[in-house]
Amino acid sequence: MLSEDELIRLLKTEGVPTWRWRLADWVESRPVQQFVVAVILLNAAILGLETDRGMMDRFGGLLRALDLACLAVFVVELTLKLLAYGRHFWRNGWNIFDFLVVAVALVPGSGPLAVLRSLRVL
Repeated sequence: MLSEDELIRLLKTEGVPTWRWRLADWVESRPVQQFVVAVILLNAAILGLETDRGMMDRFGGLLRALDLACLAVFVVELTLKLLAYGRHFWRNGWNIFDFLVVAVALVPGSGPLAVLRSLRVL
């Protein structure tokens, strides 16, 4: 999340289209951020359940589908932030951290590293 100062700096940048301001304001809004945190917590629980063989035997398909849905939410959030902030996105350490965590999750065969997504709750 951009700090208030960073958001103001973005909004004062000449030539920034109004739609980017509105998108930045929306994606950083309390309801959107609360939704993302809820998805992060859900995803952490799912990742924990995926470590249990019995749960995977019973609900493996559902857990994998929910995990993919969570990952899709994270990709959409990052895409919207990249669109809204452009190069300013990379000036925030948490945005870089989020990007790397989600990017690792998208790499085929990164299975054990998928647990890093639960760190986004930080």
